[in-house]
Amino acid sequence: MLNKIKDFFKSEHIEFYAFLPIEAVKIINPKKTEEIKNMKSLAVFLIPYKTQLPERRNVARFCVPYDYHLYAQELFVRFESVYSGCKGYCDNSPISEKVLAASAGLGIIGDNSLLINSKYGSYIFIAEIFFPFELSEYSPVGEILHCNSCGKCKNNCPCGFEFSKCISFVNQTKKLTDGMENIIKSSPYVWGCDLCQDVCPLNKTASDTPVEFFKSNLLPDVTLTEIDRMINDGSFKNRAYAWRGEKIIKRNLMLKEGK
Repeated sequence: MLNKIKDFFKSEHIEFYAFLPIEAVKIINPKKTEEIKNMKSLAVFLIPYKTQLPERRNVARFCVPYDYHLYAQELFVRFESVYSGCKGYCDNSPISEKVLAASAGLGIIGDNSLLINSKYGSYIFIAEIFFPFELSEYSPVGEILHCNSCGKCKNNCPCGFEFSKCISFVNQTKKLTDGMENIIKSSPYVWGCDLCQDVCPLNKTASDTPVEFFKSNLLPDVTLTEIDRMINDGSFKNRAYAWRGEKIIKRNLMLKEGK
């Protein structure tokens, strides 16, 4: 059983994973407890997304390709075709994904709160698949390790890690104050932010993803014309910024253009 699951991950280019008993997880969303009540074990794993991009882009690296949730959903469907009764999560889990991944040795926690993997840096998504069966062996769980706090990420952050002024938080917020509007106008991004990741020394040698999903449908420089085109051809829903609807990303673009 365990070797077959490992073979599946290998076929999907998933290199970093850990197998854990259900007792190892920490529930942070009690409303979803029912969804995993019959599960006995799980795999927590990393999905790398970094690709080579042009210097000019106005969205964070993670949303240049299609929405990673689409990839995760497709992955979970492929897995369940082999093992029925399992449950997959990526970014919407009932458990603390980052804490679990770090304690399982898949990475360390940076000062910017991101998980940093030894090969792919912080350009990763964390996902899990819960199994309704026990496994023959489990990965060790240890102490959560942190970066050496060099200070480069915080120094490169315009808001000094003040969450209410975080560029990524602000440009995904529905109702803006005048101060928030100014943050968007002065930022290089209309969606998300990579400023803390760009200067992290542990990201300098981060490898590109081997996952083909993240190498196609790239749109690094979003414009109002492109948004309208995607809405018209039906592809807008495939973008990570679609979850807030077209109005928010358009608002950000118009603020940048002084409209």
